[in-house]
Amino acid sequence: MNDLNHITLSGTLVDQPRERSTQSGKRCVSFRLKTERTYKGQTYSSYISVEHWGDAVDTVLRTAAGTPLIVSGRLETQSWTDKNGNKRSDTIVSAETVAGYIPPMQAQAPQYAPPQQQQYMPQQQQQPQAQNAYGGNADPFGNNASASQEMPF
Repeated sequence: MNDLNHITLSGTLVDQPRERSTQSGKRCVSFRLKTERTYKGQTYSSYISVEHWGDAVDTVLRTAAGTPLIVSGRLETQSWTDKNGNKRSDTIVSAETVAGYIPPMQAQAPQYAPPQQQQYMPQQQQQPQAQNAYGGNADPFGNNASASQEMPF
């Protein structure tokens, strides 16, 4: 069967990432990711351990706590013996890709503000001047004759 072990998480970086490297010089960055879910109006947080051995080690090391991230990779179970000789294990995300993202904005109802009412103040209207087809006065002699003036004949 094909490999079905794949996980993608979005959350925020909890604290400063830690770098380590193998004896051969291969670098790794470890960090914790806080994810949240809401159930029946209650928000629940999970803190997930993540390791990344890829090209984004330097980028993750420069990332500040609280930064939103998307992590994609596979689940792995690590086992070890602690200082007291107790066998321990932890399930982590072995991240193949780590990227920053801009979280979607929370839906907000549009703020309604009624239009401002303006007081009506009648203005004196001027009689429009008749214009010819070229935008000039209709009277070719420059006389601005209007209906209120007497006719010259």
